[in-house]
Amino acid sequence: MVVGPDEPYGRHAAADMEAEHWAHLAGILRRQGVLANADELSRLPHHVELSERLQTRITST
Repeated sequence: MVVGPDEPYGRHAAADMEAEHWAHLAGILRRQGVLANADELSRLPHHVELSERLQTRITST
């Protein structure tokens, strides 16, 4: 599962991929009734937590 924007490909610049990523997330929130701005979302801090199962899997190899 990707946590952030996809890597750029073809003629897509990294900045375009990032903007599309945050716009997509803002759209999901909007459909849930949450008004969100893509630019504001991109500036929010976020933290990724790995499950115990995944932590065990990546440290046992």
